[in-house]
Amino acid sequence: MDDPLRFYAAMNDTQLLTEIEALLSAERHHDVLLVASLAELDARKLYLGLGFSSLYGYCTQHLRLSEHAAYTRIEAARTARRFPVVLDLLSTGDVTLTTVALLGRHLTNENHLALLDAARHKTKREVQAQMAEIDPRPEWDSEIFPLSGGRYRVEITIPLESYQTLRRLQELMRHSVPTGDPAHIIIRSLSLQLQHVERQVLADAKRPRAGLSVSHTRYVPASVKREVWRRDGAQCAFVGTLGRCTERNFLQMHHVTPFAEGGLATVETLQLRCRAHNVYEEDQRTARQA
Repeated sequence: MDDPLRFYAAMNDTQLLTEIEALLSAERHHDVLLVASLAELDARKLYLGLGFSSLYGYCTQHLRLSEHAAYTRIEAARTARRFPVVLDLLSTGDVTLTTVALLGRHLTNENHLALLDAARHKTKREVQAQMAEIDPRPEWDSEIFPLSGGRYRVEITIPLESYQTLRRLQELMRHSVPTGDPAHIIIRSLSLQLQHVERQVLADAKRPRAGLSVSHTRYVPASVKREVWRRDGAQCAFVGTLGRCTERNFLQMHHVTPFAEGGLATVETLQLRCRAHNVYEEDQRTARQA
């Protein structure tokens, strides 16, 4: 239809209500089909060959789903593979995708029918309360909210020991942070932690040795690590059928020519790979040799 608003404005009340219920039923049906198809895609790991390190990346970057929509559908897909009854409940509207995402990790062969039945037509808060009774352990969750002016608000839950550490830092840093503002302390701590991690992971050094050395073992010299990270832009360099992988987490050094086949630890023979694509390429190589 060219003009949906005008199309529905022309309906009488009964027609409009009937149309809404029909559209909702169709939406649930298509949601079930999407969840089931994502479950199969996940099982085959087809997203790896396309250039995505995870099903989440495929859903958000290629399918253009929102983060929440991708998360709930992926959780529902993985839960449905374990317990297909979930698809029936989604189809009838007895449970929502959000409900399934909340319940997923709590479901077992013994309790899934009872927990799903208890969650029928429940709100998100009601299901969260239901889960709290099953597993009262606190979760150290966090949320980041973008603000104006290039600023962010970070909300975190920390254990008592970490809170006591923060209080001790406030006491010791009064000369440089007179207000004891936790934000200033955390900002400084992040900078120090970043420097420490870069020295470990990126082999970053204040006075790096000149020249690039060559290793005839699996050991990768620090100078080679630095150059590979710089060249690949601290990003997985795997290129799939839909483009280069955008993953920047869980990066590893990957021998383009396997070490067992004579590949040396040089800048020319090494590339960055996310953990998923490193395993994927090794599996592909093994399959070709079989």
